Order: sequence, then C-alpha cells, then structure tokens
Amino acid sequence: MRLKTKLYTALGWSIVALGVVVTPLPGPGGVFVIGAGVVVLLRHAPGAKRSFVKAQKRYPWALTPIRRALTFGWFGKRAGNRAVRRRAAA
Repeated sequence: MRLKTKLYTALGWSIVALGVVVTPLPGPGGVFVIGAGVVVLLRHAPGAKRSFVKAQKRYPWALTPIRRALTFGWFGKRAGNRAVRRRAAA
C-alpha cells in the first residue's frame, strides 16, 4: 500500500473517531463529521470500498446519502469531472 493511501486512511479513521467523540455534544454535528470520515475512507481505502459495495447491494435505501456524497462531489472534484467529460465527448 502506498504512503499516500495509508495517510488518507489514517486521516479518515481519525475523522470518524473525532465524530464519535463529538456525537454526545448538543446538535447533530457528530453525524456530519462521521459522514465526512466515511467519505474519505471510501475514496482511499480499498477494503472500505469493497465493504461499501456489498452493503450497498444489500441495503441500498440506507446508503443513498453516502453514495450521493461520493457521486456529486460534496467532498471531491465535481467541476473537474464535468470538464473531463466534456473533453472526452468532443
């Protein structure tokens, strides 16, 4: 595994752990922090991607928000993907 992948995986788990710590505080902040950590893990950890695909096939209704976050680029490269598609279509 490359160093960059390991660093992103560690960052993702750190964000998830921070979300678990923040969850007891008033407000829904912990849920969003955990979601951000999961998105980082899904983008950079192969094992997490495999597990997500299996869970998505079994419970598609429950994982729709995470799938949308990955697809629409809330945490990623939305505009860049459109530019690449336009160049490929031309």
